[in-house]
Amino acid sequence: MAEPIIHTPMYEQLLAGAERLARDRGDGWVGVEHVLIAAFSDPDAISTVELRDRMGVDPAELIRRLAQIIDAPIPGPGEYRVRSLDGTTVIRSVDG
Repeated sequence: MAEPIIHTPMYEQLLAGAERLARDRGDGWVGVEHVLIAAFSDPDAISTVELRDRMGVDPAELIRRLAQIIDAPIPGPGEYRVRSLDGTTVIRSVDG
């Protein structure tokens, strides 16, 4: 059996930040994208420092791309979403 998740103050702050971000954006849901943006928005957070200093990833660019994912159209029934590496998204029909 899996161990229970420990809810630390930092964990609670992260989830609250993700919820605030989703609410401020007018999104009706909180997804992993919101959590990642909240995590990488703090320039002193370990996750941000690791990305920036050890991996050479620009946190601002990552946040921009995550926002593009959130803003992309949501596929309807019988459709799927295709996202290109340049950040553009198109909806295609399952039938062709």
